[in-house]
Amino acid sequence: MEPGKSIVQLDKALRETPEFGITEEISSFSRSIELFDGNYHELRDLIIFFEDVNQSFYLEQDGNDEERRRLLRDIVRRMHNYVASVLSLIDHSRLHYRKLYDRNNIFPEYQSKVDQVFKFDPLSCFVKDLRQYFQHYGLPGIYFQTSWTRESGLMERTVRLRLTDLEHFTWSSTAKKFLVTQTEDINLLTLTDAYHDKVTVFYDWFQERQKQLHADAIRKVTDVKREMRRLALPDILNATLQFPDVTAQQFESTILKFLDEDTRIVLTLTEKNSKAELLCAIFKTMADIGPELENRIRQLYS
Repeated sequence: MEPGKSIVQLDKALRETPEFGITEEISSFSRSIELFDGNYHELRDLIIFFEDVNQSFYLEQDGNDEERRRLLRDIVRRMHNYVASVLSLIDHSRLHYRKLYDRNNIFPEYQSKVDQVFKFDPLSCFVKDLRQYFQHYGLPGIYFQTSWTRESGLMERTVRLRLTDLEHFTWSSTAKKFLVTQTEDINLLTLTDAYHDKVTVFYDWFQERQKQLHADAIRKVTDVKREMRRLALPDILNATLQFPDVTAQQFESTILKFLDEDTRIVLTLTEKNSKAELLCAIFKTMADIGPELENRIRQLYS
């Protein structure tokens, strides 16, 4: 990193480096994982709501038939989005790998891991084929099941995928291995939780491996971005503190992005009357903020 460069010059130079392209590609791909994860949690939250008798028992009462149907329609919609995001993640993963590793062969263990976790796994193949069912064949029967346990007399509720609706679809041979093990209609929460667990374990491994492979690139980009934040800090502090009615909370929400995770935790745990000195000490290690800015920070917390 050359000394004396402006933020604009640093940013322009950074964007022209191969290291920046690598880290941007990794960051972009992480959004595909987040999309899948978000669809899973939206679906799961609604299923959990129904299965929790204390929350959803009112649906059994007279006059709530339409509300019950609305809830079921919403679960079907979220299930559609969930299985669609499954294939999106599969396709995005394939393209992401090709972009970064096809030509250099620095990540050869990736494909064997994919084969082990997904390609030859009956559950994974069933969920993948279920996306095709939803998007190209039709909406399978999903229904609410309510039962009472004989021992305790307690109500148990589940959301089920009807097996008979799946009989006439052309499933892959590996997906069929999952279906033949099902002795009753498929518990939707059990299905989606099991697949999500597989995905989470795999992509935790994948992203950790990427951090190892690209440690130098990540470090170089991080160093430049840290220098850009350091150069921008005095202007950001001035711009934030120029408003007479700015609160300490508003100030902190603006400057948190300049602090590392450990420092953010320390700041959160620090009493208000001690935060000014802490922040001034931190900022002085990052940039020359000057006595005037120090005094304005102290006044904000006085």
